[in-house]
Amino acid sequence: MVSIQNGPNQAYADEYARANKHINKLSVALAIEVKARGFRSKPLAASDPADTVNIKGDFPLY
Repeated sequence: MVSIQNGPNQAYADEYARANKHINKLSVALAIEVKARGFRSKPLAASDPADTVNIKGDFPLY
């Protein structure tokens, strides 16, 4: 946290991207497992706002 006291830097951006890529990979794997058990599932990308004005993301309602 010390390195971003004045705002995000390249190291922060790189780690943020790496973490989101890992979350997305896990989300897809989990959705596949849920579907294999007979349920509906839709993986959503991490930090991917559907509403860029209000910065809101999708949340499945089914």
